[in-house]
Amino acid sequence: MEINQARELFEQVAELCLELGDKPLSLAIESSYKDFYRVNSPQEIFDILSDMMAFVDEIEPDDNEEILEEIESIYNFFQDELE
Repeated sequence: MEINQARELFEQVAELCLELGDKPLSLAIESSYKDFYRVNSPQEIFDILSDMMAFVDEIEPDDNEEILEEIESIYNFFQDELE
């Protein structure tokens, strides 16, 4: 996986996460972006995304099920591409 593709996948997940409107998750994304711009490999980006997913896992599916499924799908794709 190229670094640009990894960055693009991270951006997609971050945008979807912001749509959830969860304050702790939004703060985690903001913090993640600080690290995101410093890293130089897809694995490092995936590690940042994995940390962010801990906050995603705390979101109740209620009205957000479709967004959460899309986030999980992108995350799994990213993980598969790294292997």
